[in-house]
Amino acid sequence: MKLPNLSGKKKNPKSMSQLTNKDELRELIYKHHGIVTLVCCELDCSFTQFYRAVHKWDLDEDLKKAKESFVSAAEATLYESLSSKSEGMRLKAADTILKYSKPQYK
Repeated sequence: MKLPNLSGKKKNPKSMSQLTNKDELRELIYKHHGIVTLVCCELDCSFTQFYRAVHKWDLDEDLKKAKESFVSAAEATLYESLSSKSEGMRLKAADTILKYSKPQYK
C-alpha cells in the first residue's frame, strides 16, 4: 500500500463538524488503516478534535484494530518479499525483519 500524497489534496466535503454518527468516523478510521493524519486531513480537523470524537463515540478499540490490520499487512508484505526473485529485495526484507525482531538481551 502506498500512502497518498497529502499536498494539494482536496478536502472531503464532509468535515468533522458534519459527522452525524460514529459509523461514519469508524468507516474513515478503517479506510485509512488507523492512520490518524490521513483521517484528520480528510476531515480537515486537528488531532485533538479527532481524539475527542474517538473517545466520545467509544471508537478506541476500532482505532487499535485498524492499526493492527495495517501492521499485519506490512508483515505479510515482508514475508512475501523473502520469496522475491530479486536478491536485493530478499536481503532488504531479511535485514528489516532481523533489525526489528531480534531478541533483546539484558
